[in-house]
Formats: sequence, structure tokens, C-alpha cells
Amino acid sequence: MLDLLVNAISRLASVVGKAKGSENGRNFSPDISVTNSHASPITINTSQKSHGSFPFVALLAYMNLGAAIVASVHFSFQYLAERSHEQSYQACTIQLKDSSVAADILKACNVVLDSPESEEDTKALIARAQANAVLGNYPEADNDFKKVFQIVEIPYNKEGSSFNSEERQVAFLKAFWPEFMSLVVDKSGRCGDAETVYELPLRAYRYLFTQGAKTRGIEEEELFPILELGHFVSDRDREWNLASELYDLILDDIDPKSINALLSKVHAHVMSHGDMKTPEDFLKAIENIQSRQSDIQAKVQYHRGSILARQEQYGDAAQKYGEILSEEAYTSALEVYPFLKFIALRDRAFALYASDQFSEADTVFEDSLSVLDKLKESGEIEELEYADRRSRIVDFQVKASSCKVLSSNCGSKDSQLRELIDYGSIFSHLISHETEIEGHAFFEKKHGKFYGCSDVES
Repeated sequence: MLDLLVNAISRLASVVGKAKGSENGRNFSPDISVTNSHASPITINTSQKSHGSFPFVALLAYMNLGAAIVASVHFSFQYLAERSHEQSYQACTIQLKDSSVAADILKACNVVLDSPESEEDTKALIARAQANAVLGNYPEADNDFKKVFQIVEIPYNKEGSSFNSEERQVAFLKAFWPEFMSLVVDKSGRCGDAETVYELPLRAYRYLFTQGAKTRGIEEEELFPILELGHFVSDRDREWNLASELYDLILDDIDPKSINALLSKVHAHVMSHGDMKTPEDFLKAIENIQSRQSDIQAKVQYHRGSILARQEQYGDAAQKYGEILSEEAYTSALEVYPFLKFIALRDRAFALYASDQFSEADTVFEDSLSVLDKLKESGEIEELEYADRRSRIVDFQVKASSCKVLSSNCGSKDSQLRELIDYGSIFSHLISHETEIEGHAFFEKKHGKFYGCSDVES
């Protein structure tokens, strides 16, 4: 900026220099020197070599020079303001990977949206709403979301082919936010049928299935809306093929290495009773992407256990779940993600029960209850969810204890066990949006609430 000011002054200084000799016989010679140094300020030095009156042309030149300085300073402040706004916008709209960045995003978005020309910027409004929701400022989040829904009006009869990327995202949020308010804030009701609640965004994405990969105009910001839609239609409606097609939109058009999409694709394939070689190929692909990240590897291992369990190889499944709990490679994952420890223990216990290892199943059921108690004490799960999970485990722990003596209707022959497996309540999958690679704190907030209607783990 200093260079711009210096150049302006220097150019106008040449105008002043032309005053030399312009008055008949007057010997006026202003000497204007401009220095650009970090150590010295700009200096303007003048000298007058005669006792004559100050030339009128020189006076005009100095007046012009003063105006140029004012204009240059104004331009400098305007440039800095624009840069500051641009930097604030970038800070506002970065991905909300975890809750620790929510406050900074909120501050940046406030700066952006306080500017009159940006007060209806939907991307900034959504970012601020999500940050406020993560921080528990629900009325503020509600106001911003409602403003977005007014700005981006989407007729209910809108054809799937006519949606653009922003409209697809807003259509999803317009269905998701009322559920969030009901399930997370008001703590009332249960999640509804996904194909009914999310009919509008699903209409848009169903149209995209018919278009060629890489030509559909899907933006990176659509990853989480698509991912959640896939989870909802699979876990609420048992529409495994529809879910798989949604995950393909992510893998084909956004990120072929999306860990969450790959793991979800594995689950959809397993639940649809497809060829078990296919999910193993996906799991190997995930390992190749992130071979050293403990939480990802632990989830891969969990899915391997679930695949084996659904092939009725319960003993091998119990071993896979056990490796998560015993091997050092997964220790850090269990510390960061305590819910994983509970799920691994619980499903190991059910796998042992299904393989007629009743004594060991009894012990592991008890271990899972201890971890469940700690999750409740720490606030990881709420009272209603805690009571539901505990009662189910206790029921099967009692069965395991009695089956040590009487083996009728026990283990793999237990019809209630088969119901849990078919429903996806055990030997299922782990959904999380809180990873170093693909985190989103807004969609992670009370995430399990959105699957309560099907009792599938989150």
C-alpha cells in the first residue's frame, strides 16, 4: 500500500517541478523527495531559491498533491477492508470439523453478516447457524436457518431436474433442522420415515442418479447432506439400494476416498445380503487410504466382525471384536471414542452367545454394562437410551446364564437374537462424523437421536 502512495506522490511531484521557470524570470524550484523505507516516513522537502512570490501553478500542484494523498489513503483503507472481509468470509465458511472451532467460525461469520452487502449470504448464514447449534445457541441458529429458507424458496412441486447445488443443500436442511429441534432441543418425538421427511432433497438426488458421473454438478459442500440421507434411508427405511446409490454420488463425484461413504457402502451391501467379497474389497481400500489412523482402523475391524457375524461365523466375529479391545493398535481409538468400546464389547458378547459360548458371553455382557454405565455418567448417552440398551443386554445376560444349564432355544437358535440381527440392532455399523479426516460437528451433535426410530447404533 505504501508503494501505491509513493507512486502517486512521485507522479504529482513532477507536475510541481514544471513550475520552474513558469513565472517570467522567477527562479522557483521546489525539490520534492519521497522516500520509501521501513525505517523512515515519507518526507516532502521543498526549497525556494528566490524571494519572489509563490507561483500560482505550484500552489495548484500542491493542492492536487494533497488530494492525491487523501485519495491514496482512502484507497488503502478500502483495500484493507476488502481483504479483511475476504479473510473473515474464508474463516466463516471453513468446514466445522469439530466443536473446538465453532466459536471462531461464529466470530468470523458475525463480521461477514454485519456487512450490508453480505447480510443475506446464504453460505455464511448456514455456517453461522451450524456454529450456533454446536455451541447450544439454538434460538440464534433457528433464526438464521429460517432466514435461509426464506431467501432460497423451493416450491414443494419442484422437479428434481431443476435443482441447483444450493437448493439441494437447503432442501435437506429444511427437513433436517425441524427434526434437530424436535429430537435434540425439545427432546420430543422420534425421527420419521426418511422417504417422507426428506422427500424433496431425495427427489433432487434421485434425478442425479440418472446423470453421468462427474457431470452432475455436485459440490463438495453436499457431502454431508448426501451421507446423512444415505444413513437415514438405510437405517430408518431399510432402503439399502437407495442408500448405496447415494454413497456412490459421493464416491463418484466428490471424494473417491471418503472414509464415511466407503464404510457406509460396506454396511448397505452387507445388509442387502450381497456378495461378501465386495465389502471386504472396500475395507481393504480404506486400509490403503489411512493405514495408520487408529479410529478408522478400529471401525474397519468392527465392520469385519459384523460381516463375519452376518455370515453366521459367530466365533470368528467374536475374535475380531475382541481384537479391537485387546490390541495396542486400537488403544487410542477406544480412549477418544469410548462408545466404540461399548459397541465392541456388546457385539462380542452377542457373538459369543450365538456361538454357544455362554459362560464367556455372560462375563462380556457384564463388561459391556460397566462401560455403558460410564457412558451415562459422563453424559455420552441420555437416560432413555441408557435404559433401553441396558434392559436388552440384561435380558440376554440372563439367557446366557440359564443356557449354561438348559440349551433349548439358546444361542444361534434364539429367535429374539435373529430379530436383533435382521433389524440391524447388533452386528451393524458405526456412524461418526467426528474424525480427523471428515469431521462435521453440526451433524455429529446428538447424532444417535436421528437413528432412534430404528435403534441402529450411531
